Amino acid sequence: MRENFDYRVLTNTMPAHPQYAPEFKIRINGENLPSVIRASVMSVRFDDGSKEMDRVEIQLADPGLRLLEHPLLNLNNELTLSIGYAGFTLQEVFVGEITGRQASFSGGATTMTVEASDISHRLMPGQRERSFGPLPDPAIILFIAVENGMIPGVDLGPGALLSALAILLGKPRFQDNQSDYEFLKKIAAESGVQFSLEKRVLFFKAFPEFAPSMTLTLGRNLMDFSPRISIVGQIEGVSVKIWLRELKLSFVVTVAWDFNAERFAISVVPGIAEGTGPSKPKFKFLDQPIKDPTDVAKVLRKAFSELKNKLNSRLTGSGSAVGDPDIRAGMVLQLEGLGSEFSGNYRVDSTSHTIDSSGYKTSFNLKREVIPEVFT
Repeated sequence: MRENFDYRVLTNTMPAHPQYAPEFKIRINGENLPSVIRASVMSVRFDDGSKEMDRVEIQLADPGLRLLEHPLLNLNNELTLSIGYAGFTLQEVFVGEITGRQASFSGGATTMTVEASDISHRLMPGQRERSFGPLPDPAIILFIAVENGMIPGVDLGPGALLSALAILLGKPRFQDNQSDYEFLKKIAAESGVQFSLEKRVLFFKAFPEFAPSMTLTLGRNLMDFSPRISIVGQIEGVSVKIWLRELKLSFVVTVAWDFNAERFAISVVPGIAEGTGPSKPKFKFLDQPIKDPTDVAKVLRKAFSELKNKLNSRLTGSGSAVGDPDIRAGMVLQLEGLGSEFSGNYRVDSTSHTIDSSGYKTSFNLKREVIPEVFT
């Protein structure tokens, strides 16, 4: 386990020692920022989310409106960001394109904000209607990735078997009036994997980490933490009523989590027996008609996913730490110094890295996993 390095105190003032001075490097179309733009930078923020596109926001002082039409800041220009501390190797955390600019005029002060998004934004415009015929899901993902100038990184695991079975049963993938982004999200959800973009690589994979890779301790490198417990996650199972149309039969499938044994429990009862068992908190889907084994597998995966999302929403929290580019969405953090109830391991949902006149701070949103991501 890696314990986060103590970069001294960076909470309210820039550190006295130059080796702990926050540093950033921005390149646009492969060029370093010219001195006239670099000297105007007031703040840099990098937002990293496991379920949303990554973004960068750069605020510039522009009193003479000199930068508003600078060609380096044109829309669609490639932008990369590296962050860290002076004297250490900076870590490249973002590769994307400039997608927006805005100006703010307030009295005698004029500022400009440059916004950049990772290249997954290319997947979002427009809707398509097309069939992919006999192509399996990995080949479809590869095709769409290359079509949008991305590098595919595909590991569907058990989802690859479902993809092959769907083809054998004559059920090819059809993009039904969806953007490429929506279509790929659907494939990822049905395959039980995470869909994300890291720099130029489009990943379809389960979370690679299940043990903490970093420790944050309150009063040392953890600046603050606000946990929240909700009854939203206090359910034990998810029930799905499945209809076999051809046989005119129904079954109720319940997927539950056994807290004592830390494992799933699955029960199947005839539809007429629904509600006769012991009363437990449940979440129920609408009735799901099925025609073949792939429909059954998709319904069960949907139930597993819904159960996981409900249970993993019980304990969430937000906090901030001394700036560290290694704190990223999807990783597992171990928090210490928060008492027995709130100390422990958390999955990072999103982070925000900010460098400004106050120093370098990393803010984050976390969740305590009851069911690890690997299960769905």
